[in-house]
Amino acid sequence: RKVLEEIGGKPMIKIVLEICADAVGKNSVVLCTDSEELKKNSEDWGFKVIMTSKSCDSGSQRIASVIDEILFIVRGKRLGELDDKTKKEILINTGIINVQGDQPFLDPKILLNICNRFTLPEKSPSVITPIYPLKSKDIHNPNVVKTLVSNRGKALYFSRSAIPHVRDVKESDWYKYNTYWGHVGIYGYRADVLNEWKNLDESKLESLEKLEQLK
Repeated sequence: RKVLEEIGGKPMIKIVLEICADAVGKNSVVLCTDSEELKKNSEDWGFKVIMTSKSCDSGSQRIASVIDEILFIVRGKRLGELDDKTKKEILINTGIINVQGDQPFLDPKILLNICNRFTLPEKSPSVITPIYPLKSKDIHNPNVVKTLVSNRGKALYFSRSAIPHVRDVKESDWYKYNTYWGHVGIYGYRADVLNEWKNLDESKLESLEKLEQLK
């Protein structure tokens, strides 16, 4: 019941839902949950809810498991009712942002930036995720997820360990030699990625690091 804990007199999950609504509009926000209590509360607040299985082991899997219902809510179409060409167009041209329910201090500008990337004239990336420069004290904290990024801004790997390793330099000084990037646990997916999620096996790296984005 963590997400029902109150912050400033308001349940955490309500704050998160309102942040999302501020960014993309209330009609584009859908709560995916296996909790009847969350369902009732969120519907009382005027938000759409889709119930999911309790067996989902990540937010991304939870969303992917009900992708058809989500598309019906936001697009008014069910995939099974469409011809192959129309189905492909909808999947490629729909962006879905996975926001965790325990992110009450999220800046809605981050969500807007992700939305804008999905609406650029060129083909949108299959997955978009925000990062930020880490403070030196967080570089070796395993609870802070690190992102290794290419010169072109592409995420090469995610880890609980500090990457890259700076050889022949004591760990406390690594920050002097490289910018280390932290990962914000938000994912913008093209809908076709989530539609294929069920066909993706668990990656060994995903299992070792306990990080869903490594799938």
